[in-house]
Amino acid sequence: MAVLLAFAVVSCGNGGITDPGGGWGSEATNTSVGLHLEPESVELDICNDVSVGLIANITTQQINPSLPPNTLYLEGYNVSFDTESPGAPDIEGGNYKLSHTLPASGLNLLFVDLGIKSAFLNDLNSGQYQGIPQFPTYSARYTAYGTDEFNATPGVWGARSYFSFKIGRYSTCTPSISPSSATVTALGNPDANPSDDITFTLKGGTAPFSVISNSTSLISSPGALGIGNMVFTVDPDKPAAPTEVILIATDAANQSVVATVTLNP
Repeated sequence: MAVLLAFAVVSCGNGGITDPGGGWGSEATNTSVGLHLEPESVELDICNDVSVGLIANITTQQINPSLPPNTLYLEGYNVSFDTESPGAPDIEGGNYKLSHTLPASGLNLLFVDLGIKSAFLNDLNSGQYQGIPQFPTYSARYTAYGTDEFNATPGVWGARSYFSFKIGRYSTCTPSISPSSATVTALGNPDANPSDDITFTLKGGTAPFSVISNSTSLISSPGALGIGNMVFTVDPDKPAAPTEVILIATDAANQSVVATVTLNP
């Protein structure tokens, strides 16, 4: 999914932009810098396995034609996130390097990647959203920065802009199980030996899950896992001959995933 980036800042006059966080400015400049953000907010579906990108269009304009024009360079940007919903989990931002002479258009910028979406889905399935909105709202703070060469005296310019978004599950998430297959030499139960135990991890889907075995004499059905439990371990019994056992995990939306366990005596 692509979202059109919109910065709306201007660097002009003596001193230029001052970063709200302090410390940034520029030498006397004869160029304005404009970055426009559209739309102002968007809903992000954590079940969509595509990273959300942004396209930056950065314009410049000479303020006084009688003065030498500036040469501005965009060197990078950083993104940080502020929660607007009390109790919502934090999101970690990042710093990104770019190298462009301004003006520039059609720059691809990172916004929300699959890792952030996966973390939120795990929070939902593990019951971390108790007492707060299921779909919390955040502000993404973009800070673009670069150098400004004017009269052969390099300066520094910085610009900050915000973007609001709500993140949650707006469609049905496809579940998965890992490992999807395993082979083990099983010991006779009770064995008091974890060497033949197998641990499975569920992702995606809609918690809670329930897990059944098609051969309960060899692997007992784990049953209902409950919200907050996306991991389960089985301790197989020793078969008389190599045997394949199927474990079926079904989520609250009646979606199922299968893991195959091959047991050797």
